[in-house]
Amino acid sequence: MTYSTNYDKIDWSNFQPRPRAIPSTPAAPSTLPAPMVMGDLPEYISPVTGKPVDGRVARREDLKRSGCREVDPSEFKPKYRSEKLRKKYSKKAER
Repeated sequence: MTYSTNYDKIDWSNFQPRPRAIPSTPAAPSTLPAPMVMGDLPEYISPVTGKPVDGRVARREDLKRSGCREVDPSEFKPKYRSEKLRKKYSKKAER
């Protein structure tokens, strides 16, 4: 029995439509008292010493060994190569 030629012979009395999909809702924040776990830093070459630095501990040691420190974002003032770039990117920072 093929569907296209015998459609009128199908017994639809027991037909049950499939349930509709439940619309997705955003997940509620977790109430678990667990800390967030941060992954380790990927390996990179130190610009000061030229040696590979792998992870947060190695990064702190490298900064201490070379007498460097992290730059606070409030201390950073970008230098632009042209007035056009300065206007373009300073507008983005103000948003």
